[in-house]
Amino acid sequence: MSNANLGYLYNKDFFVGIQLDQKEGNEVQIKSKIKEITQNRVWDEKDTYCLITIEGHQKNSFKLFTTYPGLLTGAGYEHEIHTKEELKLGFYFDFSSGMPLLPGSSVKGAIRAAFPNWGKHKNTPDYVKEAKTKLIWHWLNPKIEFDMINIYEDEELIKKKVIEIEEAIFEGLFQGKKLGHYQKDVFYDAIIVNPSNYVDTREQILGTDSITPHIKEGLSYAESMLKNPVPLPFLKILPGVQFQFQFDLKPNGLEVEKKIELFKAILKYNGIGAKTNVGYGNLVDINLTQKPVNNNSGELPPPPTPPAPPPVAPLANKLSSKETALF
Repeated sequence: MSNANLGYLYNKDFFVGIQLDQKEGNEVQIKSKIKEITQNRVWDEKDTYCLITIEGHQKNSFKLFTTYPGLLTGAGYEHEIHTKEELKLGFYFDFSSGMPLLPGSSVKGAIRAAFPNWGKHKNTPDYVKEAKTKLIWHWLNPKIEFDMINIYEDEELIKKKVIEIEEAIFEGLFQGKKLGHYQKDVFYDAIIVNPSNYVDTREQILGTDSITPHIKEGLSYAESMLKNPVPLPFLKILPGVQFQFQFDLKPNGLEVEKKIELFKAILKYNGIGAKTNVGYGNLVDINLTQKPVNNNSGELPPPPTPPAPPPVAPLANKLSSKETALF
């Protein structure tokens, strides 16, 4: 079933033959279905070619790789039926192709979260907004070290420019005027363009993982300490999978090339998807998991050298402890 629709397998076929009223006895069927989704279903470049945007928008795109431990999308969807060995969290699949993707609305939300939103977030402390403003300005001027930006002297000018950029991208407002529908930036779905190249998961895109809460339902922390934790398995996109982020951008508030650079910096810095606070959803330029086999010796070469630290590193020293905790 190499060309099966993954969305159908996970959201419908997964429950066929399962005794929904039983907490036990379904383990064999569930393990078989999980294997079908994660191992038997290998990558085919035809899976997502139909999802790539129309020709001409490719200049408004860039590609990034997932890193360990992977990426979660659609975790808020219902999937649990309270039986052993099941995958507890939902997952987002494109309805037509059945392939995992990141909805354009999620991409837009992840990018907007990096902006200060001075006008609407009334309850957000000013130091939070100031930190985000400085970070956006630093990304827009990567050749200038953060310590060399005279933020206090040009604070109002920088704030005004960042607000103008944010309004043009997300509010459809530029220089006090509403932009027409075809003048607004468009955020397309981010699609998978290459599978994992890791040795153990070559040509695959999905795998499983688990979280293990140590506090059991109905018990206190002290009572739970003497109980065995119960792993909660879920589906994830594997490390080393390459996504293409694609947009239709207009030169309102900022040049198109600058917007692309800014969006890429934000996604690499903050990540995307669920559980980013514990490492999921991190994105990088190069595939850190790629380990091709040496055909002559049969041995694996050493892993590639990790990329140099991002240019925003000096920011950690500049911000206060409260500001640093935000990012």
